[in-house]
Parts: sequence; C-alpha cells; structure tokens
Amino acid sequence: MSRAAFYLLSFLLPVLAFAIPARAEVTICTEITSVPFTITHSGVYCLKKNLISTTSPAPATMAGAIEIEADNVTVDLNGFSLINKLAGPANRMNGILAFHRKSVTIRNGHIEGFAIAVLLGGMFAERSRVEDIRANNSNYRGVLVVGADSVIRGNHVTHAGPGELDIEASGITLLYGENSVIEDNVVSSVADTGSAFGIGVGFSPSVSIRGNTVFNIRNAAKKIGIAVISVAHADISGNYLLNNVAGSAGIADLGFSSHIGCIGNAISGFAPATSGCSTLAGNTEF
Repeated sequence: MSRAAFYLLSFLLPVLAFAIPARAEVTICTEITSVPFTITHSGVYCLKKNLISTTSPAPATMAGAIEIEADNVTVDLNGFSLINKLAGPANRMNGILAFHRKSVTIRNGHIEGFAIAVLLGGMFAERSRVEDIRANNSNYRGVLVVGADSVIRGNHVTHAGPGELDIEASGITLLYGENSVIEDNVVSSVADTGSAFGIGVGFSPSVSIRGNTVFNIRNAAKKIGIAVISVAHADISGNYLLNNVAGSAGIADLGFSSHIGCIGNAISGFAPATSGCSTLAGNTEF
C-alpha cells in the first residue's frame, strides 16, 4: 500500500465509523426491571439489563413474561435478552404476549426458551410490528402475529419446535394479516414430527413475503420453507430457501388460495421447489 493510500485509509476509517453508527439505545422509556411484567398504559417500554423468567403458567392458561394490555405500546429490548430458565418441551410460558391490541411494536433484542417468543394475537389486533428480534429455542413458534397492516422484519429465528404437543412448528406465522409484510428475516432449524414451516401465512387477503432466508426445515412429515393457506393475493419474491435434508416443498399453497406469485426465489433441497403458485417467474432451482 502506498503512503498516500495509507493516510487516506487512516482518515476514512474513523469518519466511516461515525457515519454508520450502531442502533442507538432507547433511554426515554419506562424500564422493565423484572418479569413477569404487565403493561397497562400506552407508551415506550424498554430493557436496560438482561431479564430471566422463572415462572411457569398454570395448566391450560396462556401467559407471557411480558404481557401487553394496552394499545400504542413499544417494547424495545435495547439489545438485551429475555430468557426463560424453565425452558423445555413442556414449557407453556410465552416471551412477549398481547391479545386484541393495536399498534404494538416489539424490537431489538434476544428472546430465548419460551413456547412462543413473540405472540401478538387476538381477533381485534392490527398494526403490529416485530423487528430485529433474535428468537432462539422456542417450543412452537418464534414469532406469531395476528392482524392486518402488520410488519415482521429483520428477525432471526432459530431452533423452533418440537414442543410437548409435537404437532406443528414454525419460525414465523402470520394470520389474518391483510396488507402485511414479512421481509428480510432469517429462519433456521425448525423441527416437528407433524408439520414444520419456515414461514407460514394463513387467511390473509393480501401479503408480501420477500427477501427472507429459510434454512434446515427438518424432522417432520411435512417440511415446507414458505407455506400459505387461504390467501387471496401473495407476493412471494426474492427469498432463499435452502434445505440440507429432503424437504416437502420450498413454497407451497396448502389450499384455498389464489393469485400466488412466486417470483425470483432461489430454492435448493426441496422437492418440489414450488407447489400451487399461480405465477412463476425467474425462480432458480439448484
């Protein structure tokens, strides 16, 4: 390297470091200091340290380490971890749980060892966002969102399933998600005896599933990278679906769908690569 190039590089490196900062920590927020914790008012809530859950819900009940009982709530994990010490196949505790809530955002942290890491559900839920979550070792699903106008983006879900019931597992599931987007997620190592899906979408009139990467859907009778059911319009494009064991299908309509566009996806290790797509263009099988 020439002396001039060396001096130029020495100047540019610190400039670039300031120009591309890491995600800023949220400090103006209500701190969640321990779990279980219930949010009953709108606002921004955050973690400022790692939290450990040691609570087990009563049989046949639904519970979360963090439960949201208000609309217009953001939970920012600030890069910290929410971990379940009672992790195991029989565990029914969820990480972050909300039912029938609008405009709930969960982002920026690590959730490990729960039945479902993030569960935003209920008949009246809408406008949910789950972003930049790392969900590990979930018994059933990494992320489950119910409701229209939702966004599931930039998450990394690994090792979902099998739980105690051992029927179905998925990395990411969206239900009743009209006008919703699932993009730029990474899902790997989903396993179950019955069915295992990297990404599953159901009962959603219109949805875009794009730019996701799915690896290693395994140990199931039905192994599918991206599965849809009863979806009227779906853009499934630019996804990478790679399996190191023989998968049932890379992209599959499980029934009652129409106008499923499978465009520009790269698929390996699934046979067939696609099933039930009404439009096929630019997909690569290898």
